Amino acid sequence: MRSYEVARNVFSFIEFCGWALVVIGGVVGIGMAASVSEYGGAGATVSSLLVGGSIAFAGLVSVAFVQAGRATVDTAEYTQQMLQIARDQLEVSRQGLKQDDTSPQSYVTAVETDGGNKTSGKATFTEELPEPKPASNDHSVTQNSDDSIEYRGVNIVHVGGNYLVGGTPYRSVDFAKKAIDRSLK
Repeated sequence: MRSYEVARNVFSFIEFCGWALVVIGGVVGIGMAASVSEYGGAGATVSSLLVGGSIAFAGLVSVAFVQAGRATVDTAEYTQQMLQIARDQLEVSRQGLKQDDTSPQSYVTAVETDGGNKTSGKATFTEELPEPKPASNDHSVTQNSDDSIEYRGVNIVHVGGNYLVGGTPYRSVDFAKKAIDRSLK
């Protein structure tokens, strides 16, 4: 990430100068008003106060611009941090999509499937599957009457919108088949 230390240092210097102008303007205005009041009238005193006040006002304006500049630098830094977080989340999403989509659909299912090991970073298919029945074709699929599909000797049960293999839900039949294929290797 970019560092804005130079901008912060320049803003600090300008802010110091601004506050110095406020103090100098106040001192000049009061000093000029005190010296002019002896020889001039009320108009001269007000004029001298306006000169000092305008110097102090210029200092306050510079301090205000410095604070706006610092806010801009803070916004830039926070935007960089948010962009980094968004990029990290995008990378995690991409890694999730690159997996062969055989992981369970929810966190609870992932914890149950992983045997309660919450420190695991990835849910794995650990349910015991029945022994495969010999099939003439490795990818044989048989439709049963009770809303289940037999694939390579393992039942895939359709419940609601999920397909269950050994109690683990999958979004589609294809994902369930991939889990079975992976577990039989």
